[in-house]
Amino acid sequence: MQVSPHDGSHDGFQSNLLFTRLKSRPLHSSTNASGGFLVVIDPWQENDEQTALGLSADDLPVAVIDGRSWRSLQRLGSASPPADSRSVFETVAPELPEANPLHELAAQKWHSAQVLLAQQCTVGVMDLLASALLSKLAALHGQLQAPAITEAAIWLYTEIVPRGGLSSEQTAQLLQLVVLSLGSNVPETLTRQAADAAEPLWQALGGSPGIGA
Repeated sequence: MQVSPHDGSHDGFQSNLLFTRLKSRPLHSSTNASGGFLVVIDPWQENDEQTALGLSADDLPVAVIDGRSWRSLQRLGSASPPADSRSVFETVAPELPEANPLHELAAQKWHSAQVLLAQQCTVGVMDLLASALLSKLAALHGQLQAPAITEAAIWLYTEIVPRGGLSSEQTAQLLQLVVLSLGSNVPETLTRQAADAAEPLWQALGGSPGIGA
């Protein structure tokens, strides 16, 4: 948020009051030569107009508009009513970190495994479950690539377990899935038992019950 040098002035006080009353939603506020006070808010709510009316004074009326209206007015250039305004403060939207794509990949693989099981098909399920859990675990530890199935055991014991990312029981459970995923012709009963046992681990890593996160 940028505040004008006139923090002790009437408009500075009004700016701070509005910022408090509107629960830190203002994006921009300015005053103009005629003494009006304009606040740009996103998202705009029904009671904002009433709040502005309650804060208005005879010598400093307050108006509120949404971000879309503000951008439309700015396109008018010097013909815009706020063209002669002076900014009092303007918020800067924080940069949000990009989501790790492994979270989505893990969710898709977990969901695919559940769909196959629901269709009474167990071929490829163990591979999907193991890969989903490894991808989810890698994403949670800030990595952009999950380990290969054949390198999973070394990866777990050198990078995840020492950091407390998994308990001994969870590590053993995940390694069991990895071993089964490397096998061929895994019996259906064993596949379903392993899938049921993997569900609590998936949820412990932040996955949604039954389907991907």
